[in-house]
Amino acid sequence: MNYLVKFKSRTGWIPFCPTYYQLGVLSCMFLSICAGICQSGYNQTFDEGISLSFRSVVFANDHVFISGIYRQEAQSFQRGFLAAYDTLGGLIWWQVIEDDSSSITIDAESGMCVANNELVAVKYGYLEKNSVGLTLIDFSGNILCMNEYVQFGTLNTVPLDIIPVNNGFIITGTIQFTDFNVDAFILKTDTNGKFLWKRTYGHPIYWENSRTITIKGDNDLVISGTRYQWEQEPTFYHGWAYAIDSLGNKKWEWEASGEEIPHRGIMSMQYDSVNHEWVYMSFLEKPVFIKELGFNVDMQIPVFVRRDSTMQLIGYQEYGPYSLRHYMGSLESSNDGSWLASGNFSCVTEDSPQNCDVGYGRVIKISNDVDTILWSVKDTAFYHPEHGSNCYLSGVTESPSGSVYAVGWANHYDENGVYRSFGWLLKITKDGCVDTLCTTTSLLEQIEKREKKVQVYPNPASDYLIFEIAEGVDVAHAEIYDLSGRKVQYQQMRSGTRVMMLDDGRYASGMYVWRVVDAKGVQVGTGKIFIE
Repeated sequence: MNYLVKFKSRTGWIPFCPTYYQLGVLSCMFLSICAGICQSGYNQTFDEGISLSFRSVVFANDHVFISGIYRQEAQSFQRGFLAAYDTLGGLIWWQVIEDDSSSITIDAESGMCVANNELVAVKYGYLEKNSVGLTLIDFSGNILCMNEYVQFGTLNTVPLDIIPVNNGFIITGTIQFTDFNVDAFILKTDTNGKFLWKRTYGHPIYWENSRTITIKGDNDLVISGTRYQWEQEPTFYHGWAYAIDSLGNKKWEWEASGEEIPHRGIMSMQYDSVNHEWVYMSFLEKPVFIKELGFNVDMQIPVFVRRDSTMQLIGYQEYGPYSLRHYMGSLESSNDGSWLASGNFSCVTEDSPQNCDVGYGRVIKISNDVDTILWSVKDTAFYHPEHGSNCYLSGVTESPSGSVYAVGWANHYDENGVYRSFGWLLKITKDGCVDTLCTTTSLLEQIEKREKKVQVYPNPASDYLIFEIAEGVDVAHAEIYDLSGRKVQYQQMRSGTRVMMLDDGRYASGMYVWRVVDAKGVQVGTGKIFIE
């Protein structure tokens, strides 16, 4: 089946909506402000049914390819999908990854790679049949083949990463057996997805999971993740890695010592073949006592760890601040030798973190020596004045030009506090620019600082725009830009309610950016507007 459908794209800021605020799309489109160094960055959310989440992303063939899961109705089951977008965020195709002959009741995408001008996605079936699926699809969205590997004698199999190798594909993840023991696994296929072999790795008592797999040199395949024990003493949660040869035979095993810092689990690990080092994201924790609760709450901070080729610790760098649920789950190397990481970020206050209602997605670019954050972007996508925000970024990639694409999902709350999940696509320029001022920022903080000084409507518009500018704001003018950064219209303004008549000859139907600047040249308001 080849579904060519359009997502309902939600972009823009709606400050006058009585039930929620939709933040985002304060895009870096003003080339004059950006001093000519920025290509357009943007922030978009996509709606399909009641639940849509983007999980992984790759850039190939001049397009952004995204995989994820969606659910159309409240009682329906989740399905995996792949989608192709152009660099402006426009949907090209959308393909459901499912087999009508299968008895799988819940499909969930969990990994993607590119090989031989094809996309390869891995998914798993849950409930009725515990299985792993592998789908090969071309860049036009045509499914080439689908394969399913049923895991008899197990309770749950969750694939988390996939990589191409010379003669096929390697899938890794976590498998739980009927005795409830949890181990890491590797599943090998040929280039057509035909099953070749499967191995499991782990201690017979402790639990192990594998989050990522990478290749060291020509022969070593290294899976990495966590070895842990919760239900009996001693409890621990250690970083763990396991190396095998091309046939799945053990070469070496490593576990972080609980005595060293950091020792927590590995979120995503890569091998730096230039410096012959392992680099990965982990996290530190510290307890904060909450008087109202009467117990400690763990605050987290992500760390970037460097180890030599034998996994001996070289050093680590914290990328704070401490907050609830603060970690980086995805790590990729950048074209210029630096590193990109994406994850989530929430409350930073230590006074009452249990009252935090702001959940951000975060993307950071780190220097090659890991001593410096080159830029950091955090965003809320949606924010409800009563229910806050709850959003995540789970995948990151880079185009040859240096533009960074991060994907995830944002939960949007309705007036009853019930949320639906939106797919979330964030484009960041190589200089860390996603907003009109080309600065590292949080869109929520921008909105709070602006304090609704400017409201613009109707949206969509056809003949005119109404600017409501707060009294006391010394406004000089308003501007309208198209998405290439070209100024379309300009009008002098004062505070109060003002009307801008739209010149039909200047506008084609589409999205535009408005901007209001005060007498000192400081921007006091910006947003997107659709002009019919």
